[in-house]
Amino acid sequence: MRVLINKLNAWRNNPVGKSIYEMQLKLIYFMRNILGYGRGFLVSLTGKIKYADFYRPLIIGAETKLIVRPGSSIILKNSGCSSYDFYPNNSIFLTATTIGTRPHYLALDPPSHYATRIELLENAELILEENTIILSGGYISGSHNCKIYIGQNSYISQEVIINSRHAIHIGKNVLIGYQVMLMDYDAHTVVNDQSNRRKGIVIGDNVWIGARVTILKGVNIGSGSVIGANSCVVSDIPENSIAVGNPAKVVRSNISWRR
Repeated sequence: MRVLINKLNAWRNNPVGKSIYEMQLKLIYFMRNILGYGRGFLVSLTGKIKYADFYRPLIIGAETKLIVRPGSSIILKNSGCSSYDFYPNNSIFLTATTIGTRPHYLALDPPSHYATRIELLENAELILEENTIILSGGYISGSHNCKIYIGQNSYISQEVIINSRHAIHIGKNVLIGYQVMLMDYDAHTVVNDQSNRRKGIVIGDNVWIGARVTILKGVNIGSGSVIGANSCVVSDIPENSIAVGNPAKVVRSNISWRR
């Protein structure tokens, strides 16, 4: 038995076995995308989806729940050519908007639940440009009249929370890591606090936000910046900077990074 098991293991790890295994993963990934395309098409027929420009595929994961109240909508927008290199977030439908799916078939998949929830109250808008992806386990909520914008070529990892009562703008080519939270308001009133409890969040283009980062109201993160894992961002971060810590502080300036 030991000899047989070792032979099977050796076969699995030789070039032929690896090729068969990769073909199996590709087939599973392809079928998930085809089923997701069908779900996206059916959802678009319910009036929850609005196209601002030309049609493109909408891929929706199996455990995704869209609660889109009357007057609110998910808007698929096309911004045109980007100055950044194109990195397809979905290798089957290259310009698709993808919501609530698992990662690419060869990507690492951190432990997370697959239920994804998007909830928009009256007159709220979730605007998604082409080649945007929101992986499984996330929660995006927009209160009355708020606007959440996610730019072209941006990637949102598993279990990300985006909670808005005002406005959140995420630029182009942004990477948002595992379990990041964005929140543009104070959930409760602080006595004698005269500050505005609802202030928008702006994330520039080509920003990399590490795992488990928290970004709070009124923050503007400049283009080209990197936010280290587990940081809490409570004030503006200039362009082309690395910021880390709680509260996040700039530790390097004039940096550049590539996806």
